[in-house]
Amino acid sequence: MIPWNIALLILTLPGSGRADVTVSSESKEMENTKPENYSPAIELSCVISGLTKAAEVVWTKAGSDVTNLAEGYSVDDGAEYFNGEEGYQVTTLTVPGTEEKRENMVFTCVVTDPGTERTVQATPELRFYTIFPMRAKLTLHGARSLTCKISGVTDPVEVIWRDMDWNDITDGEGGYTISQGSVNENQVQEATLTISTGSLLNATDYHGDNLFYRCAAKSTKYPESPPSSFTLVNAQLLHFGMYTTESEVEINTSTNVSCVVYGLSKQLDSVKWEKPNFGGVITDGTDGYKIDVGSYEDVGYSGRQESVLTIPASEVKADSNFTCVVESLEHGIDEEKEDANLFVFTVTPADEKVTTGISQTLTCHIDNFYQEPKYIEWLDPDGKSITTDTEGYSIHGSVTEKVQNGSWSKISGFQEELLTISPRILKELKKKAENSEFHFLCSAWSSEYSDSLVSRVHHEVPVKFLNLKVEGKGLEVEASTEAVLSCVVNGLTRQLDSVKWEKPNSGGAWRSDN
Repeated sequence: MIPWNIALLILTLPGSGRADVTVSSESKEMENTKPENYSPAIELSCVISGLTKAAEVVWTKAGSDVTNLAEGYSVDDGAEYFNGEEGYQVTTLTVPGTEEKRENMVFTCVVTDPGTERTVQATPELRFYTIFPMRAKLTLHGARSLTCKISGVTDPVEVIWRDMDWNDITDGEGGYTISQGSVNENQVQEATLTISTGSLLNATDYHGDNLFYRCAAKSTKYPESPPSSFTLVNAQLLHFGMYTTESEVEINTSTNVSCVVYGLSKQLDSVKWEKPNFGGVITDGTDGYKIDVGSYEDVGYSGRQESVLTIPASEVKADSNFTCVVESLEHGIDEEKEDANLFVFTVTPADEKVTTGISQTLTCHIDNFYQEPKYIEWLDPDGKSITTDTEGYSIHGSVTEKVQNGSWSKISGFQEELLTISPRILKELKKKAENSEFHFLCSAWSSEYSDSLVSRVHHEVPVKFLNLKVEGKGLEVEASTEAVLSCVVNGLTRQLDSVKWEKPNSGGAWRSDN
């Protein structure tokens, strides 16, 4: 519960030859608790003075009478306890804690002077405010303040703090500093509790990195109001962390590498990137490089920032590493470095000569890939993608055994991706081919680092149709002497399936032992 306040409002009714009847009201200010939380009943009162006998009292809300025991309200006119000697009477109105409209309300106690039958009234207020606990992210060298936000106040309330063990916190003691704050134009007050580094370390030693302090408020406008209940204020001690993402792309293609810093409560103070082999600091927009330093992101109990470096194709020549350098003053870090590895592979298509009589196979070679086989895409001569479901084609490949390589202990390999084309497709292509030549396209990209890909190269796989040509070479010799004849076959992609010789004049096949 939040503090109660007392506002004194005295109204008098003139009477001839006797003391005037006066009414004073007591206002209160309290926490606007959530419906699911327990909310105690609230008692408002009016004190009537100058009476000679008990007065008649009626309570109203928004112009309508409040009936005793109706809707949870309780009305006591105080007549039973009228003090004749002092001439005063105290009337009370108990507002139920189940009142749904938890908003500022004005009640009126209407008093009828028994001597003159005239009425006099007072208007006690019931005001509500709301406490919003603000989750805090703390660091040892930066932010170490918790905030207790109070909304719906016109005058500052007193904010009370307690530590993890429910001990009251005093301003200036135990490594704590309390600032009560002020009320802004939106009727919001933000009070803060600042924790010294030593006190924060001591708290985390006993309670871990996830801490819970408590704050409550007490009205200063109506000092007789009780304090609110204590509200938990969560504080999370952040620890600095940093990692980079690797990239693997084909030589001479642009790519991205990134640097992620977590455990933040605000934007990094500085982010830089350096070229491989101590090549110096990279400037955004120079030599084709692009740098996105990123922005702070609140991701629950921690904050993060991701910076992305775009490496131009002209700088992607061989395996290398780019260095991310960050500054985070809230963690006491002026320079923290982490390398982002760049792995480079090559794609080499093989020229092919084909015929239309049998299926033919095209090959795309991938060398020096890192860890996992590459994704391969084939395009037909019309630029259409070929998949394992494309009729007339089949795709298969092989990967050689991976080997250790270089100072990075890189695991590299060799991959062959094969595209087999059916005779039907080959015949259709030959009809459309100019000069008996055409080309397919193959491209490759990393299966493990596909997110780092900026551009992709489609390599031409030249294909040339071969025409069968048989040429026989005769000889002129003297009769009854041995002669050697030859037959030359051109336009082959493999060994002939069969070779036979026949005798002249349909003399039948000529056997080698004849």
